[in-house]
Amino acid sequence: AEAIGMRVVFHDIEARLPLGNAAPMASLEALLQEADVVTLHVPQTPQTRHLIDAQRLAQMREDAVLINLARGHAVDIDALHAALVDGRLRGAAIDVFPVEPASAAHAFESPLRALDNVVLTPHVGGSTVEAQRNLGVEVSEKLRDYLLLGAVRGSVNLPELGVGAVRGAARVVHLHRDRPGVMSRIHAQLAGAGLNVTQLHLETGRGVGVAAVDVSDRPRAETLRALAAVEGTLASFLVMPG
Repeated sequence: AEAIGMRVVFHDIEARLPLGNAAPMASLEALLQEADVVTLHVPQTPQTRHLIDAQRLAQMREDAVLINLARGHAVDIDALHAALVDGRLRGAAIDVFPVEPASAAHAFESPLRALDNVVLTPHVGGSTVEAQRNLGVEVSEKLRDYLLLGAVRGSVNLPELGVGAVRGAARVVHLHRDRPGVMSRIHAQLAGAGLNVTQLHLETGRGVGVAAVDVSDRPRAETLRALAAVEGTLASFLVMPG
């Protein structure tokens, strides 16, 4: 937007550093009263359902345009239809809808279809050839990094764990219940085997802990079995450098 001469403002419920010259706004209401073009970038949660409703549409400038490429339930479609018909908004561009057809065989119904000042697109960005190719590459890279480094990126049931190359003779990757004493038992097993920890990464979340423990020597098979038998263990495997 800045590249085509627009002044960008934003509002977020979390404190974030601005990108480029974007200026933060104290509230969503203040942003709606200021912006000529409003775009939504929110997940689908109970808090974002009808984030843009009749009241907030009324707070927007009369010549404003609303763009929703985020989630269908973020906008009250009936309220948006009324605002567009009454001329309270210049137009809208919508890619996501509260109810979307399951396939090409199903009809798409929306009150916005009859309006000339609306651009509707079919929410298929993730199904294009390019998107599917990128998705395949991304998933493959995440699996590679997990198996070769123990890194966890974008998992729905594990905490994020960013790790680099193995710094030592080997790396033990240990997934376990997030409970007191698990890490101390892991350290006890390593110490009992005469292994020195050269680097440790640990993240916890969603009730799970993920540890990447670099050690001075390659653990013997009995040590790996002992680590896998630690109470609370979900999985344990060895990563070698290179």
